[in-house]
Amino acid sequence: MFPVSGQLKLEGKKVMGKTMPFWIKATFLFIGLQLLFHLLRGSLGGMLGWYLMHLSEFPEAVTGYSTIENGFQLVLRMEDLDAVAAISLTYGQIMWFLIINLLVFLILAPMKMAVVEQYWVAYKGETSIFKRVLHWYTDRKLFGKSIVVGLILDLGCRLIAILALLPSSALYAMIYSGSIIGVSTEESVRLSLLSFLALAFMIGGALLSFYLYTILYPIRYCLAARPDYSVGQVLRRGVDSIKGYRGEFFRFRLTFLHWYLMSFLTYGVIELYVLPYLSFSSFQFLQEAAKDRQEKNKTN
Repeated sequence: MFPVSGQLKLEGKKVMGKTMPFWIKATFLFIGLQLLFHLLRGSLGGMLGWYLMHLSEFPEAVTGYSTIENGFQLVLRMEDLDAVAAISLTYGQIMWFLIINLLVFLILAPMKMAVVEQYWVAYKGETSIFKRVLHWYTDRKLFGKSIVVGLILDLGCRLIAILALLPSSALYAMIYSGSIIGVSTEESVRLSLLSFLALAFMIGGALLSFYLYTILYPIRYCLAARPDYSVGQVLRRGVDSIKGYRGEFFRFRLTFLHWYLMSFLTYGVIELYVLPYLSFSSFQFLQEAAKDRQEKNKTN
C-alpha cells in the first residue's frame, strides 16, 4: 500500500534533521541571496505593481488601456469603492525591469539547483561538499541546464498561472468597474452570478496552474540527481518519475499549501525550513513511487 502523505513527510523530516549539517550552509546562502535580491529589485525598479488611489485624486479616470508618452497605462475605476487602481509604465521602465530580473534569475537559478543537489546527496546518505555549489556556475553545461530548468519552472509556470487567472481577473474587473448600488433585482442577480463565476475561474485557474507546476517540478529533482543527463533526458525522465502517480503527487504537494502561504507572507525567509522540508519529503515520495512501480511490474 502506498504511504500516506503524513508518513512520507515524517520520513522526509527525519532524513532532513539527520543531514542538516551537510546542506544548511547552501540553504542559508540561497535564501539570503533571494531575500537580498528581493529588496534590491524593489529599490532598483525590478518590481511592478498597481497604484491604488482615491477617486478624488483621479476624477477623470476611465477604465481601460491608454497610451502615454513613451509608454502606456491601465486603469480600473471602481466607483462603489471610491477608488482607482492604475499601472503606468514607460517602455524604459519595462526594459529596466526585464534587465534587473534577468540578472537576478541568472544568479539564483544555478544556486537553487545547487541547493537541491545538496539535499539529494544528503538524502542518499552521501557527504555533501559545499564547494560543489560553485560548479553550477563554473561548468557551462550545468549552468545552461539550470537556466533551462529555471525557465520552465520559475518563469514558464508563472506565465501559465497568469494566463490561467486572466478569465477571473477580467470578470472581477468588469464587476468592480461598474456600480452595483441601486441596481435592479435582475442586474443584482446577474452580478452575483458573475461574482460566483469569477471565483470559480480563479480557484480553477490556480489549481490548474499548480497542477502543471507540480507534474513538471520533478525535472529539478532529476537534474539534481543526475547532472550528467542531457536536457532532453532530464525533461523526459523527470516527468516520467511520477507517471501513474501524478494525482497522488499533486495532492501530496497540496498538503504544503499553508507553508507556501507562510513563505509568501515572510518574503521567502521561512523557506529556510520549507525548502528542505518540501524537497526531502518529495524525494521520499519519488522513492516510494519507484518501489511501488517495480512491485506492480513484478506482479503483472
